[in-house]
Amino acid sequence: MNNKKKYFIGILLFLTCTLTIANPLATDQAFAALFSINQDQQPNGFGRDAPEDFVEQNDTATIESDLIDYLAKQKKQGANFNAYQHQGTLLHHAIRSHLPETAIWLIKNGANPTLTLTDSSPQFDAMGLAIHMGEWRIAKFLMKNNAFQQQNKTELATKYWELVPNAEKQNYIEMERLFGLPSFAKAPKLAQSLLEHGLCNHQLNLVQKLLEQSPALAKKHQLAKSSACNTGYASNIISANPAIGNQDWPAWRAIEQKLSYPITAYLMTSAKGDMQRLLSAGLKSPWQNAQTLQQTLHDALFLNWEGAAAPLIKQIPPKLLQNALLEKKLQNDWLKAAANWPLADLKWALEQVDSPNLDSEINTIIDSWRYVEATRENAKNQSDRLQRWTLLTQRINKPANAKNAGFLYHLPISLWSEWFKKGYVIKDDDWASWIRGANVNQLKQVWHSIQSHYPNVAKQSLTWLVAPISVGSIDDNIASQYSYDGYDYWSKNDLEVALFLHAQGVRVKQPRWLAAAFLEKTWLKENQPLINLGLVRIAPETMRHAFEPATQLTCKIETSDALRRAITPSLTGRGEPPDGIQAIEFPHFENCVWLSGKGAAGGRVSWDEEDFFDGVQHFSPCSDGDYQSFIWDNVQQQFTTSKITLDGEVLPIRHKASGQLIYFSSQVYMGGCGTRAGSVYRAELSANGKPVFKQIKQDDALFVDFALQCNSQDMVTCFYPDREPGDSGNEQNWVNSTKLFEKDKANFFKALDNLDRAALLKERNKGIFITWYNEAIQRVSDNPRLSISEKRQRMAWLLAQRHLLKFINSEKVQVLAKWLPAEDWQPIIETYLCTNSYEFESLLNSEEKINPLLLQKLKKAQLNCSKK
Repeated sequence: MNNKKKYFIGILLFLTCTLTIANPLATDQAFAALFSINQDQQPNGFGRDAPEDFVEQNDTATIESDLIDYLAKQKKQGANFNAYQHQGTLLHHAIRSHLPETAIWLIKNGANPTLTLTDSSPQFDAMGLAIHMGEWRIAKFLMKNNAFQQQNKTELATKYWELVPNAEKQNYIEMERLFGLPSFAKAPKLAQSLLEHGLCNHQLNLVQKLLEQSPALAKKHQLAKSSACNTGYASNIISANPAIGNQDWPAWRAIEQKLSYPITAYLMTSAKGDMQRLLSAGLKSPWQNAQTLQQTLHDALFLNWEGAAAPLIKQIPPKLLQNALLEKKLQNDWLKAAANWPLADLKWALEQVDSPNLDSEINTIIDSWRYVEATRENAKNQSDRLQRWTLLTQRINKPANAKNAGFLYHLPISLWSEWFKKGYVIKDDDWASWIRGANVNQLKQVWHSIQSHYPNVAKQSLTWLVAPISVGSIDDNIASQYSYDGYDYWSKNDLEVALFLHAQGVRVKQPRWLAAAFLEKTWLKENQPLINLGLVRIAPETMRHAFEPATQLTCKIETSDALRRAITPSLTGRGEPPDGIQAIEFPHFENCVWLSGKGAAGGRVSWDEEDFFDGVQHFSPCSDGDYQSFIWDNVQQQFTTSKITLDGEVLPIRHKASGQLIYFSSQVYMGGCGTRAGSVYRAELSANGKPVFKQIKQDDALFVDFALQCNSQDMVTCFYPDREPGDSGNEQNWVNSTKLFEKDKANFFKALDNLDRAALLKERNKGIFITWYNEAIQRVSDNPRLSISEKRQRMAWLLAQRHLLKFINSEKVQVLAKWLPAEDWQPIIETYLCTNSYEFESLLNSEEKINPLLLQKLKKAQLNCSKK
């Protein structure tokens, strides 16, 4: 058969197959049409522009008809009705969008109703979603489907009852028609859960029917310790639940007699602002025993105070209420809720907890009141806020010592003195942290109190304030701890505070050297008073050049097969190879020690997180990164994890006076998250003779010398001022991994050219670099001496290396598309293209002509990948 005939047969096969396999474009157009209608019902980020050939009528009654006609057209074009977008199929999205006609049509036309949302519980198939959305017509239609008819109704009920929307009576009626009511005998957990739903949502008929089935078993049901009706959402429940009519109260009293506990806590949301109606309904007292009292009280705290909670809570006998509040969690919830109550009620609420209990929980109270609307720092009414904190102040006696610094940030400053008089203690390091962030007005308000109750804090305040810009030894642990650490902790506000403190007679204990990071002319000009007043000193020029670059390594660079294996992709396919290796000179080592690392240094990380019900949310937080450093163990012939993370360039410098060699890890640019300062390290031997890095701390004389010379935010140019971006400044230090093994690379290419399988296996076992692999693909593709058959043989070997195949770059994929037959592409599709969907688009939209059979295979693969 000649080549021309083969080509036409191939075209014929292609055209035939395209009519039977799914069409990704038609599938996408179907989704676009659905997402373009009912835009107000689409979650954020799901809405789409309508396809050009889909124009719906303005009459809302015909919207579904238009959509169904369009979907039928796309079905003929090969649309896949079981494909996923935004975590669901077309059927899922039609149900969520309340399009019952469309959903039923889709089921009739091949949509699989048993498929579930991709990121949800298994209950959310088409039936579960229809129940959850209250689409009972769809649910009834599905019950006639074989997929559901063949399943046990009790099992279906167990699966779907928890998805029923609360509040509306009709929802329970529809579920009972579909599955029947679960019984305490056959499905006790489900029946108990449904009983609570019925009580919470005031579904009288539902509760009656459940109890009638097996009253003896129902009697065993006990009130849960957790909130009976999830009253954290009480405002929604109150607005949704119907109020209980006067004619229903006898029935509810009869229900209560069949249960072993009072039901007041369940029915509280029926009060609708009139709790007295519930309290006079003749139900059992909810505070008959400690458990029901605590439960009812806990739930009441989440209700509107004046309309619902207050009438009930104030009916509780004082002694019983005070005993209930001895339970710590309830007490804390009580005090947090009360912080928003009217002042008179807050005063009464605080009186229900004795002072010793308030004292013991004072830090918890401070932390909770910081979030309460009426007591938080930015409360709308600051006068009212002060009165609330004052009421608390009056009730405490001997508050426990602070466990954190929350007091300094959340309590009104005007009350601090009262708390200090009562014995509330703030630790010195918390004071130091607050002083470093306080403004002058705050300090003026509290200065007299600090001087009276914390004279040592007042005395040391200026020393602590200037510590972050200072280096050098000092006889003050806090100042030493806060000394310059590579970051620019200074602002105009700090200067104003420093001048205020100096004016109060405060002096720096030991004026120290100004770190090099602050020697910039503009900074010095703005902060000249610091120098003039002797708060910091500028080091002499002779002290500011203690280090010089160490441009020559004296250790020997040696490699091994084990090192090569360690820095190339693993044969098992587990993990990524390191980013590179670096030669480090260690004391007492003749050979250089290898340093490597991999991972992300951190910075701005952006991603979209989507939810079927809530839509797409965009996140772009600042990430700390996950970079890891490794040091080569020459004895064990493997990398070991370093305790120090060195994610910048690691460059050697030498201390001129001592000749000591140290290393600095350069600053790391964190995208939109600023710059992480660099650090300095010693290369040392551990107790067992292993090479390790140890960070040089702020109180070390070497760090002081370094900080007087370099800005930790710009360390590389400190020693290499002419360095170009990306140039390490020391070619012998940072090593191109592949250059270390040039002879091995030649051996690998020679074995590939000759298809010497034994030699190729030997090289593979030693490790093949990613760059070698991509060069090899290009080498085979470009070799004019090889026939197509010979090229395929060599590519077959390369494609069999699955641990390498996932690293093939897009350029080489395009190269292979020009000549590699379609039948050879399966390894690429399975290993690479399903995880790199972009490559599908680039290939399918390529201006280069692609073999029709390959195009067909790629489209089919795209469909299969989307299913996965």
